[in-house]
Amino acid sequence: MKKILISIIFTILITTSVYCSDSYKCVVKETYTISEQGIWEQKENKNLNLTGKEFVVNRTTGYISGPLRLKNYTFDVKPKVLHKGSNENSLKVITIDTNGSIVYVQYLYVQSFNTTKEKPFYFVDGNWSYCGTCFEF
Repeated sequence: MKKILISIIFTILITTSVYCSDSYKCVVKETYTISEQGIWEQKENKNLNLTGKEFVVNRTTGYISGPLRLKNYTFDVKPKVLHKGSNENSLKVITIDTNGSIVYVQYLYVQSFNTTKEKPFYFVDGNWSYCGTCFEF
């Protein structure tokens, strides 16, 4: 019985560490939108304050879990991982939703190749752009 319990605990620890290492946990540090003059303007979305908020992205599926506007999947729409990220390349995830005549695009870029523990990211969601850092989770 003791050996079975130890085996179960060991399996859970291994599975959890494999699952977790395939994700990034990110924190939004700044929010930007494009101004009427066509330049980036640091500004908080009145309807959704995301500065300081966290989200998690799965590097295999591209699924983002977190504040509502940072969720990039629904029943019909799935993100596409363009590159999972490596020591030489960045994580790139795109989501395209065509709802009738409207096309909605989200793009996440994480500098996986960056040698620091915190990897810089930017996330574009319509008129809004978010940047910050991620770490392996």
